[in-house]
Amino acid sequence: MLRPKITGTQVLAKVLADEVLDFTVYFSSSSALLGDFGSCAYAVANRFQLAYGRYHNALVINWPLWQSEGMSLGSEDSTRLYLGMSGQALLTAEQGLKVFDYLLTQPTDTPYLLMVGDASKINRLLGVTPCAKSVSALPERVTDAKITTTFQPVSLQVRVEQRLTQMIAEHLNLAENRLNRTTNLADFGFDSMGLTAFARQLSQYFGINLTPSVFFGYSTIAELSAYLLENHGNAIEDCYKQRSEPQSGLGGIPTQSVGTINTMKPVEAMPLNTDDAIAIIGMSGRFPGADTVDEFWQNLKDGVNTVGEMPSQRGSATAGLKAGFINGVAEFDPLFFELSPAEAETIDPRQRLLLQEAWNALEDAAIGPLQLAQQKIGMFVGVEEGEYQRLVNDASVTANHTGVLATRLAYFLNLRGPVMAINTSCSSGLVAVHQACQSLKLNECDAAVAAAVNLMLLPESFNALTQAGMLAKDGQCRAFSANANGMIPGEAVVAVVLKPLAKAQADGDPVIAVIRASGLNYDGKTNGITAPNGLAQAELINDIYRRAGIQAKDIRYIVAHGTGTPLGDPVEVNALTQVFKQQSDQTQYCALTSNKTNIGHSFAASGLVNLVNLTLALQQQQIPASLHCTDENPHIDWPNSPFYVNKQTKVWQVNADELRLGAVSAFGMSGTNAHVVVQEYRAPATPVIIKPGYLFVLSAKTESALRLRVKAVAAYLVQHKPGNDALATLSYSLLVGRHHFAHRLALVVVSVEQLTEVLTQFYQIRG
Repeated sequence: MLRPKITGTQVLAKVLADEVLDFTVYFSSSSALLGDFGSCAYAVANRFQLAYGRYHNALVINWPLWQSEGMSLGSEDSTRLYLGMSGQALLTAEQGLKVFDYLLTQPTDTPYLLMVGDASKINRLLGVTPCAKSVSALPERVTDAKITTTFQPVSLQVRVEQRLTQMIAEHLNLAENRLNRTTNLADFGFDSMGLTAFARQLSQYFGINLTPSVFFGYSTIAELSAYLLENHGNAIEDCYKQRSEPQSGLGGIPTQSVGTINTMKPVEAMPLNTDDAIAIIGMSGRFPGADTVDEFWQNLKDGVNTVGEMPSQRGSATAGLKAGFINGVAEFDPLFFELSPAEAETIDPRQRLLLQEAWNALEDAAIGPLQLAQQKIGMFVGVEEGEYQRLVNDASVTANHTGVLATRLAYFLNLRGPVMAINTSCSSGLVAVHQACQSLKLNECDAAVAAAVNLMLLPESFNALTQAGMLAKDGQCRAFSANANGMIPGEAVVAVVLKPLAKAQADGDPVIAVIRASGLNYDGKTNGITAPNGLAQAELINDIYRRAGIQAKDIRYIVAHGTGTPLGDPVEVNALTQVFKQQSDQTQYCALTSNKTNIGHSFAASGLVNLVNLTLALQQQQIPASLHCTDENPHIDWPNSPFYVNKQTKVWQVNADELRLGAVSAFGMSGTNAHVVVQEYRAPATPVIIKPGYLFVLSAKTESALRLRVKAVAAYLVQHKPGNDALATLSYSLLVGRHHFAHRLALVVVSVEQLTEVLTQFYQIRG
């Protein structure tokens, strides 16, 4: 009797180890708890099964004697004597099936002992004080059966779970026995509107303020009840006292204290490892209403909304729909990249534009032929599937292949580091940044280009978003606003050049800002495969800060994912709040903005756009405005939040001995989350020796291209107004950090003013 029960339990668990089961139930016996009554081996075997089930968090039911099935005490006289002395009655099959059906909906963290009969005699048998009456909540389930608790009354968490189950069943018109405590709420049939209504219902019942965003982090009955008790325990206890609701008579052995499913550890300060810091040394991009990074910053600073209708040259099939469109989507110089014009026409414009912007980013980082020959450079591109192949009748494998998109520049420049295309939907660009950082830390490459691109070429893209109800009806992205009603799509082509900070400093590279930390995770199962998970977002951010020794309270600006959806924005802000509140009770000290209010949601490129936004803010020491937010989203507790929506461009003030610190987020529809922390960089002071003259060289493949190059450098000098102490750096970058072509211009100047004047005259004369 001992061996079959123990061995059978182990063998069954081994056979089913790789199977996905709806539930696991172990049928033990009351003898496991009450003693052997003449059958020691049977009692020990059941005791083993009880312990085995508890260890594996399975449902364990310790059954009493059955009327017609199961073990018996031998003769009818022996059974009658035992029942009479203990006050028990035999359990009928009908009663057992109904109890079994009920227990399948209950917590599995404690085993259950079922006993039928005279409650007072059973309590004396067990040596416990009566702590619950017969099950009043289940008269229709267990007729004529009195099921008593054994040691403790039902915990508050179980009572909350039971109430949640009843409310969900009523809300969705479902039978309670169909609602498993570990099943996702979306699988019951909830949608976003239903969750909003359910949040109001729970708020009214328990007397608390609950927002729908909580369901995206605590998406099962078990998780939701733990969250409610952790965050609103006092209110719920008061609610039950006022309502005087009876406790259920089903109990566990023993009753556990209520805990929380939030296992995040508070961030502990760790020493900063400067070896892990990654420098941003170059940037380039094309954005809606901005052909350069500088123009993009000017639009952010001035609060310009660049969303509009599709340019007429692209067609009119999307008339009336608004998005952020870039200029010059068809612009490309194929001969510069050694491609024939005929081949270039068949190549996806995303490949063509990415070639150009990645090239510009390398030039911005002063990486020329010498550096390319001496260093391994990687290429990491965030990109989703394209549309161009549907517009051209071309069977070329390379012209429209997403993987080749990442390799175009690497092939042209003979790069030898890792090269890859990454698709995690909306978080692709920021995931590419993280992967580039990891590759640099592993010494797989000496420098890396992280890039991303998104274009909208066909009306089908808009039609799908419209049919899904995802687009803002008024044509404006209202991130964090009470009037948020959907997103606005957008385009962008972005590239940044990264390098370990120590190497960048040693090589004299132009460090713009420093990536302190980055990380990724996945949502897990939520209220739908595309639904966000606030708990997963909080866990990611907390883990990144812990590993990097970053104090959340030191971060004063976050460029949020902020798509302008009524539920998505609260999920993001509440997740951030959960992390920041661990360290400080200070309120409204960290600014939030979303550039999607300016240019729309550029999907795969959006995370990298956020990174450029933050980097420029650090460089300019200003926080730009987030647009279209008059009244904040009511599902966020703004007065008690560490965050505020920055509605006007302002100076980013810090103490003289502090470095500005910010962060960016990107959350993919795929469920992949990314978060990056970026810090201001202040170059160490170095002595400047003014020389009598400096050599400046510019070149291009054609004369017209040379004139445009001269014009661009002159415009840069006028806009940025560098001092004469920058002449040596400018001269070196143009000489060593550039490729040199057949059409050339060489100058010797003594000041920035003279250089600007000569370049302007050259362009005017030759133009």
